[in-house]
Amino acid sequence: MFALTLLTARWNRLALGGVEAGVMRRAAPIAVLAACLLSGACTSTSSSSASPGSSSRSSASTPEPATPVAPNVIDPCSLLPGGLVGRTLPGSVTKVRELSADEFASPPPAGTAVCAYETNGRSGELLVGIRPMGRKQYDALFVERDRANTRRVRNVGEDARYSGCGGLSVYANGRVLQVGIQFADCNALGRLVTLARVALRRL
Repeated sequence: MFALTLLTARWNRLALGGVEAGVMRRAAPIAVLAACLLSGACTSTSSSSASPGSSSRSSASTPEPATPVAPNVIDPCSLLPGGLVGRTLPGSVTKVRELSADEFASPPPAGTAVCAYETNGRSGELLVGIRPMGRKQYDALFVERDRANTRRVRNVGEDARYSGCGGLSVYANGRVLQVGIQFADCNALGRLVTLARVALRRL
């Protein structure tokens, strides 16, 4: 998996992993996306010594995007139907809610919104987040930062990157859309792409 630099209190408590049916479940300490939406820093834990609290914040030094960004007036919980989430993960969705400010260890950037889909399946929670962003900043945070642990996904938005085992970041129309699975098994890409394409149609 990969370390995420900024954690929400909720996923930090749940990031204990586990064993189910003989398969190790590897947990992202917070939704791939909640942390990445804040800092864009997603690195592999297989060889990284970075800890959840050791954020290398680059947002202050990142040049302002040259292209306009879209204002975020979208309810993140409107992007995916709960039934689709349950069928895709799989697992019945038991609760859908937008994360509140006090669930972030650090205040999120303006316009960031994250929805949590709690399920009773082995995948745990799915987080869906959106954040206004210019293309240059997106490239700096999600394309250039950690090439060794990030791969391009074609035919999703204007650009899409799969990080570690459980997070997909998509750039489209002046926004970053991110979809992240709490307990990922490194075979999650197909499921994330399915969900991202549905969410993109609602942006």
